[in-house]
Amino acid sequence: MGNFKLLSDSLKNPQTGKTLPINHYVLAPNYDLAKKHFVQAKEQIAFFEKTFGEYPWYLDGYKLVESPYEGMEHQSAIAYGNGFKNGYQPFDYIILHETAHEWWGNSITAADLADVWLHEGFATYCEALFVESTQGKNAYLRYMYYYRIFIENKYPIIGPENRRYFDYRNSDCYQKGAWVLHTLRSQINNDTIFFDIMKSFYSTYRYKTCTSEDFIDIVNKKTNNEYGWFFKQYLHKRESPILEYYWDKQKFYYRWSNVDADFKIPIELYLDKIIKITLFPKMSDKLVQVIPISSETYKEISFDDSFRLYGTKENKKLKKMGVIETE
Repeated sequence: MGNFKLLSDSLKNPQTGKTLPINHYVLAPNYDLAKKHFVQAKEQIAFFEKTFGEYPWYLDGYKLVESPYEGMEHQSAIAYGNGFKNGYQPFDYIILHETAHEWWGNSITAADLADVWLHEGFATYCEALFVESTQGKNAYLRYMYYYRIFIENKYPIIGPENRRYFDYRNSDCYQKGAWVLHTLRSQINNDTIFFDIMKSFYSTYRYKTCTSEDFIDIVNKKTNNEYGWFFKQYLHKRESPILEYYWDKQKFYYRWSNVDADFKIPIELYLDKIIKITLFPKMSDKLVQVIPISSETYKEISFDDSFRLYGTKENKKLKKMGVIETE
């Protein structure tokens, strides 16, 4: 409740011709600020409609309502209290993130809080997708890298059902959840298929409750592949994959640890930041893979993990184990 002043606007969907009524409510002293600041929501709604499907609440309209706290994604009446300012990006992330929840959280809703990453991970990833759309791929990667800093790996993203597992102070359902989608997109390596998955998930479960398994089923169907190993590692396990490697004058030794035997994320390895080699490590307690790369020929190795959530890397002496010779 408050002495609100109405700020009316509208947005027309060029694909459907439908007009979305927009009615913001702000305190009277902030009316002029809001009139300029809230315009950005229209571009964001248009982007989400194009990327995922029609805004789900045309009958209710879209509203930002000034609040004494930062923000909350109430269906069609988003609480906003971020001071009418953008951050380091040319947009207000509260408006962007909470608007994304109209699709992921308010329309598609997790059947249990154990799957709350379907709300928060998806909405956080939507921020990065909007950055990619407006600023390009490098800006998208920088945005994702910034969020990677906050990944803690203290708990699995998916927890036990039938209890209040979700705590907004545990950032992994947000940032790590977004990185799961980023990594999945990279693993599929086909944006047409990836965005078809997102649109199909939305259209299938619009106005419904669903689970992570429902999303995984659509991933498997659309890719004609089985991604259970992927989601088991990144959603159900707390620990990060560890790439163990050792480099000597003759060879480069490597393997995955902290993963199950069916884990198969590739590694992009660079020699002197010029020559790129794609490795497919395996997990084994007794064997280690090896390729003939001499540390006398190349001075430096580095890893490109900008597209995948590899986890950590450790330089361990693995050469005394049995080896699998790799081309």
